[in-house]
Amino acid sequence: MRSFDLLVALGITLSACDGDPVTPTSTDSSAPDAPLPDRSAPRDVPSAIDVPPTIDVPPAIDVPGAVDVPPSLDAPLPPPDLPVATDAPPVELRCGSLPYDTEALFRESVGFGRAARGGSPTRVVHVTTTADSGAGSLRAALESDTSQWVVFDIGASARATITLRSTLRARSNKTIDGRGRDVVVNGTVEFRSARNIIVTDVGFTNTTAARCTQDGDVLSLRGPGATRPEDFETRDIWLNHLVVFDGGDGLLDIRGGSRITVSWSRFHTHEKGMLFSMESAGAIEGREMEVTLHHNFFDRITRRGPQVSHGRVHFFNNYQFEWWEFGAASLVGAQFASEANVYEARPGATCGLPFVGCRDPNPCGDSDFEVSKIAVSNNWATPNRGYISSVGDLLLDDARVEVNEPTRVFRPADRYPYTAEAATAALAARIRAGSGPRTRYCR
Repeated sequence: MRSFDLLVALGITLSACDGDPVTPTSTDSSAPDAPLPDRSAPRDVPSAIDVPPTIDVPPAIDVPGAVDVPPSLDAPLPPPDLPVATDAPPVELRCGSLPYDTEALFRESVGFGRAARGGSPTRVVHVTTTADSGAGSLRAALESDTSQWVVFDIGASARATITLRSTLRARSNKTIDGRGRDVVVNGTVEFRSARNIIVTDVGFTNTTAARCTQDGDVLSLRGPGATRPEDFETRDIWLNHLVVFDGGDGLLDIRGGSRITVSWSRFHTHEKGMLFSMESAGAIEGREMEVTLHHNFFDRITRRGPQVSHGRVHFFNNYQFEWWEFGAASLVGAQFASEANVYEARPGATCGLPFVGCRDPNPCGDSDFEVSKIAVSNNWATPNRGYISSVGDLLLDDARVEVNEPTRVFRPADRYPYTAEAATAALAARIRAGSGPRTRYCR
């Protein structure tokens, strides 16, 4: 019996890496725990599961609607241009015209990026073409100086892919709202010295850049930073229900940004997930960086989910699944508050033959014999450690969090209101099913 199955059988749902039992601030005792995927079955023959048709979401997160669960939680990775779409909103939402219910979207916001309100919902701009530029293009909408709410007329009946010929540099006061659409942006989208941004329910990839190079991030948040979070030029940004995959260098980089939330998103098919740090060594850009990540699905990425240098990160209710080298990392004085996450390592202690190992399936991955159990590292490739606390995390298949001086980590409850759910099988299944764009929203 796997460690996870034993926990569920005994009714044990939480383990605290600091050694003390933890009571979560909110749980749903009425919903049965759903099993995690059976990894003994071939990936191309997923086994069905029973998941409750509706999920009660805590009020602080307030994700609308019932989750439409796919037939398997262990389906093979989708092709590069396939976003995940599950959630359908309740009928009481305002779905008559675009943009769909704006207040319902705002109620989902929590964390350091909660102040983001995006563009004006009274200035609605419609993307009507997949062209890189020109009238009706996404570029024309985002490179405008006007505060506006961007919606998509494309992607309603079939997937629409917008391929960028050059970096798209979005400006401040924008909402990119893909709810109820199936839209993928292929290329680099950069938010530099931009603030008050919401991006929700869109797919992002970057197959236009060469793989295994230092170029071609998928999403890039950059700025000069400041000595206080509220003074950052790049701030108040909320990335919600995205799927980000298969980029050139990294999936999401934050260098010189603060007051940011990343929620209900899926990251997959990549060696390097997220890098949160400074633009240059010895500078101030990242020291007051503040980022919340909650209810995200890190689906078998190699490492950096995320890797943080300096700043403060609240990482709660995420599902970190079968990383290759490490899950997340807190380095160079960063404060990493890990709370009620499910960390599931690859099974076993070794993989393949000695001196040969198993090949990392991600692009540009290498081969390793020893199976990594490091869910959160505090000294990866540097002697400059970060600080890590762990409260209520569920550690499966011998996963471990390298807790380091937890009293030096900030207390998220002192910074903003939120509700952390218990780390259980049901939570992991719901994140897996509900993360990514909701293409059936209001449909």
